[in-house]
Amino acid sequence: MYCSGDYEGDYIMALHIQDELEDLFYKYRVDLAIWGHYHSYERTCPVYKGQCVDEDQGTVHAVIGMAGQSLDGAWIEPQPEWSVVRDATHFGLATLHTDRDSLRLKYVADDVNKPLDEVYIKRKKFY
Repeated sequence: MYCSGDYEGDYIMALHIQDELEDLFYKYRVDLAIWGHYHSYERTCPVYKGQCVDEDQGTVHAVIGMAGQSLDGAWIEPQPEWSVVRDATHFGLATLHTDRDSLRLKYVADDVNKPLDEVYIKRKKFY
């Protein structure tokens, strides 16, 4: 839904997915959306309608595809504002830890054996 890989067909598909799902994510206060397909890692800010917004107003999107990192690597330039971290140079894994009030997503590169990205997301409150 939010990925800055430089492939026109995938970009057009992402716009369709945004049109169909983004308002539902907003309505149901989705904290984190995890995506695949790209052979890279990318994480957004909390985003809504293509803009970084307050944590309680947007969804963080993460592409978790580092197992095939050598298959992709073309990025849109300049890097979009909503794209906080992107990496297509390491194999790696992501871990997700949750409790009732928050979650932590961590991306660990296999060759350096340390986190290259980590984000804490507080659970959205329903009013």
